[in-house]
Amino acid sequence: MWQRRVHRLIRPIAADWFGMRLRGLARPASGPRHLSGRRVAILGLFCRRVGIGRGAELLAKELETEGALVTKIDVSDALHSRPNRTCDDVTGISILMTVQFDLIIVNLNPPEFSHVRLKLPSAAIDHSTLVGYFAWELDRMPASWRESVACCNQVWVPSVFVAQSIERSFPEAQTKLAVREHRVELDKLPTRTAMARCRARSRLGLRDDTFVVLTSFSVQSTVARKNPLAAIQAFRQAMDSPNTGAELLVRCLDVDASPDALLPLEQAAAKRFAHAIIRPVDALSVYAFSEVVNEATHGFTPDLKRIDEGIDHIRMGAATALFDAIYLTSRALDKRKGRKVIVLITDGGDTISKVDYKEAVRAAEEAEALVYSIIIVPIEASAGRETGGEHALIQLSEDTGGKYYYATSTGQLDDAFHKISDELRTQYLLAYYPAQHASFSEFRRIEVKLAGVPEAGAYHARHRAGYYSVKSEF
Repeated sequence: MWQRRVHRLIRPIAADWFGMRLRGLARPASGPRHLSGRRVAILGLFCRRVGIGRGAELLAKELETEGALVTKIDVSDALHSRPNRTCDDVTGISILMTVQFDLIIVNLNPPEFSHVRLKLPSAAIDHSTLVGYFAWELDRMPASWRESVACCNQVWVPSVFVAQSIERSFPEAQTKLAVREHRVELDKLPTRTAMARCRARSRLGLRDDTFVVLTSFSVQSTVARKNPLAAIQAFRQAMDSPNTGAELLVRCLDVDASPDALLPLEQAAAKRFAHAIIRPVDALSVYAFSEVVNEATHGFTPDLKRIDEGIDHIRMGAATALFDAIYLTSRALDKRKGRKVIVLITDGGDTISKVDYKEAVRAAEEAEALVYSIIIVPIEASAGRETGGEHALIQLSEDTGGKYYYATSTGQLDDAFHKISDELRTQYLLAYYPAQHASFSEFRRIEVKLAGVPEAGAYHARHRAGYYSVKSEF
């Protein structure tokens, strides 16, 4: 955890340092436009199973069809990036010292381009045309990319939109630009049998008749570029009715490499949930729990701006005080009137709490709070899952009359919030006076049965397991 924090702190400093070094390596627009018979080196992440690595592979095939003599050079080691696929037809960056190439094409994003460019020996590229192949999704490029663009003799882009983005951002680069669209191999798309499709849908919890919308992004990419938040928002606006029969799947790649990168998506889902359920008479408090438990909103409030700010202040920590969080939120709710709800978002693990599970459960039951648990499972098959903690949350939710949900993706997290929101609007309140006080126990059990419904019927009454006639002192 501390390594990631240090990395975030030094990243701007490193960017300024690279920028200063690159300014002395600017190149004019030059080089051939036709590549038949020319020796071409393509530098890319060939040994990484990522989109930009696949793009470099397809670019190599495209240039080979044009008659270029292509050598593929993997730069994973140069970028301290661990290879995750086997490549038999690539070589290392050292070949540039022994072979003279007419063109050297760097198929990377400008931040990675700057790292690789500074590792290229001058003798290897002095007599070569240096090409950067860059892609971008917004109408203006980051100002920090200027030096990388200036270092190239030519800049190749996959679309007119990207070319216009560079022209608007760096007008001096206009003469360097060339549009070269991404190659697409339609014949390589996998064919799926009806049985395989049914198995895939079953594994994802999708009905056979569900219309599926898929968006995919890597957490190691820039979230603003892939913009999964906008994809989720657009889906919600287009499919605002729960009966559309459509579901959104958000495919998140490389989560292992940066597990806290999904936090902005989870925060956005939490904000949408808060906006959907809060009425003028309601109040909500946001608690963040890692090594300690913090009330991010500093009290209960109906103010959505304060709630959003509280959610934005949640950060990943090195430990999890889950039971402490349940205990403290329950005690805070115990003092309030009206219906009380706790929504927990956690993987179920507890590593540092001062109170135990029994104390946390009793506090929730004494507060008469419904507990909804959203259990985050980043990797379903992971041997490191906290299954004991998951079972504890399931029991807690059932005993308090709430419910639990599993979320293996941001889309499922958003869906869980949506279901909880719907349920909170459609609950029944039942009250009774006991005919006689026959029990001497502090805890009085409650049982609710549905009359006229078979035991194995489709309907089930969820309710809290009971209540305490005498509350503990705290």
